[in-house]
Formats: sequence, structure tokens, C-alpha cells
Amino acid sequence: MGDPYQIEYDGKIYNLCCSMCAKDFQKDPEKFIKKINEELELENAEHDHNHEDHDH
Repeated sequence: MGDPYQIEYDGKIYNLCCSMCAKDFQKDPEKFIKKINEELELENAEHDHNHEDHDH
């Protein structure tokens, strides 16, 4: 790995773990975006509870 890396694609900023992943991202951005979205969906599903009753 290396230093964290940011890349812009389609008007959005993506934070990647290193420049090597950035190179892979540039080869097939849609593949990476799909994987990122799937991981976010899993993370949100694990944290699926009502926030109306408390502040965070």
C-alpha cells in the first residue's frame, strides 16, 4: 500500500487507499464504483435503525 489517494470521476471525489488502486480505478471506474456502492449498502444495512430519537 501507499499513501491515501483521491480521484475525481464524473464530478465526484473518491478516496482510495493508494495510487495503485487509483490506477486500477482509472482502468475500469464503473467496476470500482459498483464495489464501493455495494460496500456502502452493506454498511448502511448493518447500521439500520431509527435516528429520530437520538442525536448522532
